[in-house]
Amino acid sequence: MDVEVESLLLRIYLVSQASDSEISPRTAHKAVLVIAFAIVVGLALFIPYSVGLLNTGTPSCASGRQTMVGGEDFCLRDVTDDFALPNPGFGYILNGSIVYMGVKFTTVCPQRPSQCGASDSNTTTPLALAVEITLSFPDGAQQTIGGVVGDSNQFTAISTQVDPRAGVEIRYQSQTYVVLLLVQSA
Repeated sequence: MDVEVESLLLRIYLVSQASDSEISPRTAHKAVLVIAFAIVVGLALFIPYSVGLLNTGTPSCASGRQTMVGGEDFCLRDVTDDFALPNPGFGYILNGSIVYMGVKFTTVCPQRPSQCGASDSNTTTPLALAVEITLSFPDGAQQTIGGVVGDSNQFTAISTQVDPRAGVEIRYQSQTYVVLLLVQSA
């Protein structure tokens, strides 16, 4: 604590304890104002610092879940229930798009609509699960990513767009596919 503030506090205490004091009411009033100001300034400096101590590292993700991809932190959201994942076939988002942490994920369907859920009897399907997604970023940029889950049990596609980077990961586990949206957690 500052020496002057400490001295004023001591003088105020002495004034309150003794009836015949050398401190005038005006000086006591100034001391109270200085103390109040010191408290306000102290809180203004301490609160952001203390919040920073509580929230170390990356900000919390909307889903509360995080993963590392290529040495970088990403927030993840499980959207398996929002995807159609035929195997073989083209995977697609059931409602066309999903927005997660400001990034819009939209399915890119092949030329034949049946390959993304519509009916068409003259369709050639791939020999594995394929997914192609357009990412629309908050700054208006767009990028298309995709991949095939073929011989491996997982694929991850991450954008080259930064601030934030985003992507999709599809895993084959426990006899089913799991689809995760990824957005860099800053």
